[in-house]
Amino acid sequence: MKILHLGIHDKKNKNSGDTLLFIETRKLFDKYFYTKINWTLMNLWDEIKLDLVSELNNNYGAILIGGGGLFLKDQKGADSSKSGWQLNCSVEILKKIKIPIIIFGVGYNRFRNQEDFDKVFYESANVLAKKSIFIGLRNNGSIEAFKNYIDKEDFYKLHKQTCPTTILKSNKSNKSKNIPKLSFNLAFDRPNYRFEGRKEEILNSISRALYKIVDYGVELDICLHKDIDIEITNYLPTNLKYRLINLTDLDSVQIVDYYSKIDLAVGLRGHAQLIPFGLNKKILSIISHDKLGFFLKDIGHEDLGVDVRDDNFEQKLFSLMVKIINDDTIHDKLYLARKELVHETKSNFDLINKLLISDNE
Repeated sequence: MKILHLGIHDKKNKNSGDTLLFIETRKLFDKYFYTKINWTLMNLWDEIKLDLVSELNNNYGAILIGGGGLFLKDQKGADSSKSGWQLNCSVEILKKIKIPIIIFGVGYNRFRNQEDFDKVFYESANVLAKKSIFIGLRNNGSIEAFKNYIDKEDFYKLHKQTCPTTILKSNKSNKSKNIPKLSFNLAFDRPNYRFEGRKEEILNSISRALYKIVDYGVELDICLHKDIDIEITNYLPTNLKYRLINLTDLDSVQIVDYYSKIDLAVGLRGHAQLIPFGLNKKILSIISHDKLGFFLKDIGHEDLGVDVRDDNFEQKLFSLMVKIINDDTIHDKLYLARKELVHETKSNFDLINKLLISDNE
């Protein structure tokens, strides 16, 4: 079957999470789809025009959208004027698509205190829901949020489908024989939403917590998913010992290789948590975006997060890092949580395959 994959390809976003995500999405389809796939890749940010829709309707079996946090109105590089989100397609053109659409592992990425989507998003989301045979959103929080924009009659199409990066590897991880390795990531795009006017306060608290955890006895990596993340180094103590790891321009194999060698990943970015989780590594989420809390709730481990709004944030962050480093039962708990996500994914493919086979009969 010929399938068009609408995603963010060829490092267009220069975000290491995206570099891995869209490749892993296709790998899952190649593994679980009922027939061999002939892929065509198209960047979600490129405009979909009428001639392409005619080509798709005549020669393709389906369109795949995802994964990623695509329901976001202000993504740099994307023109959201036609749809209200990252899809560069007008409602009128979207209505003309006749082949099945599969939404897979997509997230509702609106930030805390961010203004609502423009009116066109309601129109685009509704048409998209009606055209889709399967709407797989990557956490229950995204499902509940997305329900506010589509007709109730399409709710039955909504399913939880984890991000493909959360199920990268099946074997259990063991603690390093030597000094624990801690990978730390912060995100610096949209600081007004992430830090809510308390940027200096929060970053200084984080820096002091990092100094204490290194003094406690870990090897620290400051890990960048985007070049902009290097801003954290402006806040770190001059005598703090750390390695600077920039994943921005690395390929998917190198990204997986890096996270395979750490013990604990502490992060503000979603994929700085999802990728190490998918490799059976310990995680600790710094929550300034609800999507991180959504994920922890779904896997039954809200205890592995600290919110930037928490009282005594600095002390909670340090204490939780120490607790997780020393608790080797967490590996088994996260391994079991990951197995549930694998089962979820297989069940979703059973449904997708059934729907497409029925559609093609």
